[in-house]
Amino acid sequence: MSDLRAMQRLCGLMRKAVQDYEMIAPGDRVMVGVSGGKDSVALTIGLSMLRKYIGFDYEVVAVTLDPQFDHQPMDYSALAELFRQHDIPYEVRRTEIGPIVFEYRKEKNPCSLCARLRRGALHTAAQELGWKSTTTYTVLRRLCDRGLFQNEKSQVTSLVSREEFHRQQSRSFVQEAFGGSLPSFLTAFMGGRKLTQAQAEELRNLIDHYEEE
Repeated sequence: MSDLRAMQRLCGLMRKAVQDYEMIAPGDRVMVGVSGGKDSVALTIGLSMLRKYIGFDYEVVAVTLDPQFDHQPMDYSALAELFRQHDIPYEVRRTEIGPIVFEYRKEKNPCSLCARLRRGALHTAAQELGWKSTTTYTVLRRLCDRGLFQNEKSQVTSLVSREEFHRQQSRSFVQEAFGGSLPSFLTAFMGGRKLTQAQAEELRNLIDHYEEE
C-alpha cells in the first residue's frame, strides 16, 4: 500500500471516529502532543488532512516537549520541515523532564513520573498558547452528553460495557461497508476459503437460534 493510500485509509477511519463520537466540532482547536514517533506524527498529519474531507474547519497545531536528556536539546528539524509541508503550526518546548527524572529523582521506574511531568508541561503550553482546555476533556464531556460516560465528582466511568461497545462497532461496520447484509459480509470475510465442518455447524446453530419465526 502506498503512503498516500495508507493516509487516505487512516483519514477514513479518523473521520468515522470523529463523526460517530463527535470528537471534533466546527471551530475547535486541536493541539497534538508529538513525541516524534510514528503514532503521534501520523495522528497530526491525519487530523490536518481530514479537514479537506470532513465538511467543516478546525485548527491543528503540534507541540513537542523536549525532555533534554543529559541537558542536551534534541534536533526536531525533520519534524518541523514535515509539518511545514502540511501547513501545520509546530512548536518545540524545551523542558527539564529528563534531568528531573533521571538525575535529580533517579527514578528506577520513570514512566509514571515522566508521564505526569509531560502532562503538566503540555497543559502549561496549552494555557500559554491561549487554549482553554485539552481535547481529552472536551471529548469526555461530549461522550458524557451522549450517555456513553458519566462524570461524578471528577471520576469518569463508562456506561457501556466493552462487549456492548464491540457489538455496536460491529453492527456499524456491517451496515456501512455491506449495507447491513450479513451474507455479503460473510462472503467478503471468507474470501474464497472453505468452512470447516465445525464452523459450518456453528453457523447453522446460530441461524436456527436467531431466525425469525
